[in-house]
Amino acid sequence: MLQYQDVSLNDANGKGRTALHWAVFRGDAIGTQFLLQAARVDPKPSDFELHTPVHFAARSPDQFLGTLTSIPDFGNDSA
Repeated sequence: MLQYQDVSLNDANGKGRTALHWAVFRGDAIGTQFLLQAARVDPKPSDFELHTPVHFAARSPDQFLGTLTSIPDFGNDSA
């Protein structure tokens, strides 16, 4: 439905934070997994402080860092 409204889940707010930043920040494992696996958003966007969702995950419970790193090629910079 969002794709028909010219909305991208990769779009960032005024501080450069995407839906993925917020899902990880809020500790939403299901939302994070959906964004990465089903919606296939960019896994490494940087905000205005050059923080990626991985920075947010590092401050969250271990399960969120595990969710991010379980995505194929997430850690592969050549992908």
